[in-house]
Amino acid sequence: MFCPNGGKENAADQSYCRVCGLKLGGIARVVAEILPSEENSALRGRKRILETLGKGALSIAGLIALMSFIFAAALYKLIVFGPEVLFLASAIAL
Repeated sequence: MFCPNGGKENAADQSYCRVCGLKLGGIARVVAEILPSEENSALRGRKRILETLGKGALSIAGLIALMSFIFAAALYKLIVFGPEVLFLASAIAL
């Protein structure tokens, strides 16, 4: 634990700061009250994981939609203009 007055690191079982003599017992209780509980931190961890999975699912859905649009456009060109125009368009794009 770091002393808020002296800024030096002290062992967790020490009652007083070795540098300035500040009583660390009360500070340890206040810090323990401020820190989130294990249950709260576990919920935050789950929330981060679910947010990451949600972003991944939305990315995959967007990629599927984009590929469907490209496939539909290629199919429409194939039906309307024939295979020669589709081949020519891919050769130009390449």
